[in-house]
Amino acid sequence: MLFALMEWGHQHVLHSAPPIALVDSASGETVHPGFVTASGSVASPSALQIVKAGTHAET
Repeated sequence: MLFALMEWGHQHVLHSAPPIALVDSASGETVHPGFVTASGSVASPSALQIVKAGTHAET
């Protein structure tokens, strides 16, 4: 949550390149917040739905 808030601030408050970034220590690639399923698949925000807890498949 904190990372997503930090990225939002960079885009909407600073309006410039961020002063810091989070990177993967092995590859050096920049890490971006997102939605990942329990099985590791990336889910787009448009594919998400809100359901009552316990009424969906959990893995």
